Amino acid sequence: MPTWQIHNKWAKEASISQETSNFVKGSLLASIGYIISGLCKKHFNEELHGNWLQAEQPLIHFFHERITQRKHHCILSSLLLLKKALSVDHDLREIIYVPSALAIALRHDVVWRELPKERKLNSLKFSKDPLAFLLMFLRKSD
Repeated sequence: MPTWQIHNKWAKEASISQETSNFVKGSLLASIGYIISGLCKKHFNEELHGNWLQAEQPLIHFFHERITQRKHHCILSSLLLLKKALSVDHDLREIIYVPSALAIALRHDVVWRELPKERKLNSLKFSKDPLAFLLMFLRKSD
């Protein structure tokens, strides 16, 4: 099945009529957790501990809205990758899949420039996130 058909099929799973149930039970929340955790670790030098879901509600709402209302292709693609990676070894997921999914989610400047003010990124730096920087650079050069 071509990538665009997989993306369209997965986007339908996150339809507005089923947004909340799919967000919670469809492993989307777990995948978003990996994205938010990776974002905080890589770009804000923070490890998330304890009840970080409460503290990071603005980011959770940000990603939830991008998935269910806007159906942003970068975020949906990163979640598709993580959804597939939930069945692999934890260490492999942390080393390979989470950084790749974060880079895919951030590769579009509309996403990282619109992060909530509590977690604003003014720029994407090669030194902090070379993979996301290169993906963004390649997207801009097309």
